[in-house]
Amino acid sequence: MIAILKNRRKFVIVGLGVFALLAVLWCAFNILPAQSSGLLARYGFTEARIDNTGFHGDSFTHADIKLDPGEFSTVRALRVRPHWPGLLTGRFIGGLVVDDMRLMGEWRNNKLSVAGWSVPKLPPFPVQDSIIVNGLRIDLDTPYGAIRLETKGRLTREKDGSYKTESVLFGQQHQFSLDSRWMGSFSRDGSYALEGEILEGDIRTDKLELNRTNGWLQIASELNESGTPTPSLSGQVQIGRLNYKDIPLSNLAVTLDGPVAKAHMIVTGEMPGLENMRLTADLTRDGRSWKVKASVTSPHGKDMLAFLVMLRQNLDGPQGDSLSSFLITPGNIERLRKELARLQYNELELSLEGTLAALHGSLIAKKEVNGQTERTAISLDPGKTANKSN
Repeated sequence: MIAILKNRRKFVIVGLGVFALLAVLWCAFNILPAQSSGLLARYGFTEARIDNTGFHGDSFTHADIKLDPGEFSTVRALRVRPHWPGLLTGRFIGGLVVDDMRLMGEWRNNKLSVAGWSVPKLPPFPVQDSIIVNGLRIDLDTPYGAIRLETKGRLTREKDGSYKTESVLFGQQHQFSLDSRWMGSFSRDGSYALEGEILEGDIRTDKLELNRTNGWLQIASELNESGTPTPSLSGQVQIGRLNYKDIPLSNLAVTLDGPVAKAHMIVTGEMPGLENMRLTADLTRDGRSWKVKASVTSPHGKDMLAFLVMLRQNLDGPQGDSLSSFLITPGNIERLRKELARLQYNELELSLEGTLAALHGSLIAKKEVNGQTERTAISLDPGKTANKSN
């Protein structure tokens, strides 16, 4: 009798264990897909459809996820590691692994749209222990042609509840190539800090070409008085060569700092093909525009006039209306040529100031006289006369 009771007890224990396992698996197969769909929706993929779920190793795998009705954006596999105690408490997902996510979108009028994705009203803070992205590719149709960006990375929860991130962002096309490394952290209060190293970057389009770009960037935020994160930017970027239309620049150095809303940028560079011509620009963001203070220097009048002709040919028109404010017309350039022919100088400086929508400038001829610099300023406004000063 005792033996029979012991056998029954073992049978009950085993039966309860099997029942519990089946119950957990049933919950997982029936609840996890809904939880995964909800999670994708929180990140902006509200139309995601999960049809195939299987169990492999210690994770459930959702295969061939369609992120939009047209199936332009997809995920080959989303591996979900369950948080088993959470099956009873509501926290079902312990970790995520994203394999081969492919997004299709376009960039038009300074706006990004992606098939199946919309900007979440409240960007979600992760609750998983880790999120690993083994491959994410986005193909964008832009006014400059098709551009493809790819990334891989991971997000890991720290002991204090913040998250540490490490990732690579890269592209490998003729018209756009990039190799960059990023790391940083995110906190529950909304603050964040990211630091990136650009190892190499190139852009080749009909209007814009950048070659041999490298440097570093830091993106961070602080909470303002209302508790909203305020982003700031700092960094240094070197560009070996930049062509905008037919305007060439080389050996550019760009320094960035300050809050994004009031960003400050300093740019220095050279004009290849025009001897000893250098560019310096100081720009400060002011609302939707930029305040500009820039100068172009050269010892040669013919090179300075050639630069003005280059500006007119490449920037005038609907996309270069700011030039109308300092009157680079053929007749005005000829007037400047005659004015310079009457002057002696060691250096010329084209000085520009104002906003991108309303630039004003003058041409300053500098001459060394008895250890002092004598300056003659010729306004680009033909209605103003030349002004001499020391």
